[in-house]
Amino acid sequence: MSSQVDVPVVSVVTATRNRPQAIRAALLSIKAQSFVAFESIVVDDGSDAETLAAYDSLWTELDGRFRLVKGPAAGLPGTGPAAARNRGMRLARGEFVTFLDDDDVWTSPDHLAVGIESLRRTGADYYFANMVGVRPGQIVIPNWFPDSPGLTAGPTVWERPAVHDVSRSAMLKMMRHHLVHPDTLIVRRSLLLEAGGFLERVRFSEDYNLMMRLMDRARRVLYRPDIVVHYRLPEADSVSSMDSRVEQALQMLACTQHIRLTCLRGDIRRCARAREGWTFRQLAGYMHDAGRNAAALSLAWQAVCVFPTLGAWASLARSLGRALFAPLTRRQPARPAPSATVTTRDQGALPSVS
Repeated sequence: MSSQVDVPVVSVVTATRNRPQAIRAALLSIKAQSFVAFESIVVDDGSDAETLAAYDSLWTELDGRFRLVKGPAAGLPGTGPAAARNRGMRLARGEFVTFLDDDDVWTSPDHLAVGIESLRRTGADYYFANMVGVRPGQIVIPNWFPDSPGLTAGPTVWERPAVHDVSRSAMLKMMRHHLVHPDTLIVRRSLLLEAGGFLERVRFSEDYNLMMRLMDRARRVLYRPDIVVHYRLPEADSVSSMDSRVEQALQMLACTQHIRLTCLRGDIRRCARAREGWTFRQLAGYMHDAGRNAAALSLAWQAVCVFPTLGAWASLARSLGRALFAPLTRRQPARPAPSATVTTRDQGALPSVS
């Protein structure tokens, strides 16, 4: 295997921060690819000194195709995964670009080979594959797209393994409920640069935002239904678990609204509106759980305004009913006996929505 590639065909970008053990498995899964004409760009986003020192040992297991790009000084706050990925994307030299998160692994050694050959044969500019969700070490989601048969309904452009041409309608139907994770994506660098990369002002749903903007510009999309990635589902140290569900939903709204403002195709904007309306309904549910029925009613109404489906109207009716009848059904908590010790939490505190 070559240890150096003068002109890489594909650039693999990995953003990382303080995960020296996890990233080892990720980078070794890149090294194990049968397609050798790649470069791996690891963008460190301000890891501590101990992690930076651990890279020296890790790099002895790698070769000249792997390079480390350091960001903020050790220990300083990071810029976030979107900004770190964008730095790597701008340094990429390959005709194609793909991503692999530092805590995930590619499980198919032919992932790059099949994707790049399919893209070259067909002239397509957007390729993705299937993955599983694991936590911790156990498969929790065995199929990332279980309810999207349209992804494999199109013509087969590669036989073994099967790669399918995906229609725009099938793609958008899937993306109303799911997203293409960057781990499984291989895209032409020209398309990625045209789209502008990841939206840096959010720390959640930035991948959904980019996938929609790529779809707005993509000429042809290919899909491989085989599992090629083990994706670690969010845990305590992941970005998506640091924020509450409400904060995540608010960032999703920012992403869908950005899509509606920047994308040219009407079907893309409509798909974003569908996700925006659903997110408003989620927020309404969170507010109900917190006992904030007036806020829930307002959010349910916004869901109807954004995307007026039967489900949205039903959600609004439920919110209205709760707002009207909650005062009639509210009960005062019983007072403890004088000699009793109160051990429950403050009765005036709102339930947590995190």
